[in-house]
Amino acid sequence: SDVYKRQTLMRVYVETGRLPDFKIQLPSDMVSKEDENQYFLYEGSEELKQARLSITEYSLKKAAIRVEQSKLRRMTVDPLDEEDIIDSEVNKAKDFEMSMCQFGDPSCVSRGCFSSDNKFYATSGWSGECRVWAVPSCNQVMSLVGHLNKVIDICFHPEAGVNLPKEGPNIATASTDNTVRLWSFDPSLARQRHTVLQGHFDRVNSCLLYTSDAADDLLCVDLGGRRIIKKK
Repeated sequence: SDVYKRQTLMRVYVETGRLPDFKIQLPSDMVSKEDENQYFLYEGSEELKQARLSITEYSLKKAAIRVEQSKLRRMTVDPLDEEDIIDSEVNKAKDFEMSMCQFGDPSCVSRGCFSSDNKFYATSGWSGECRVWAVPSCNQVMSLVGHLNKVIDICFHPEAGVNLPKEGPNIATASTDNTVRLWSFDPSLARQRHTVLQGHFDRVNSCLLYTSDAADDLLCVDLGGRRIIKKK
């Protein structure tokens, strides 16, 4: 599968400490006729290439440090002392109490986020439906229905429910149906209105609504690492 190929390549990079070649071809035993000319990563612009190189170099160094620290810890920390440390961390959870629990999705809850005023909590799910809950009651106040497949990410606009009109865009969702949707935020409606943004060639893994100096922006990134920024 594509995921296995990517994981195998990344493992080679980690083991050798060699940065990715953006024109690298897959090993012959891992290449099918359909994808023998495909690159591991979409090349994109030169700026994107340099950004990827910087992120990869930074990440590999951090990963190497974590591995060495873990090895050193195993050699120097007594197993009984380590158990005491684990027990101490676990006991810290006793200071927290569960005040409410809700059934978020019939399949899997993939992501959740608070509104900026902490009055609402939104969840995305693999059923394709997203929900918005009131805080702290955990009562469901609205449903976001429209995606045709799993929803991977969900986010509130920083001013959702505060300074933005109910029509939105107040909430953004990213899905494996290759779309991003922008939603209204009107508690009087059981199901919210939405706008569909198309153009990605693969599943969209993340989305972010934010306020810039010039205007409100939407940033979304698909599986291939392509980014689309739209002015709203």
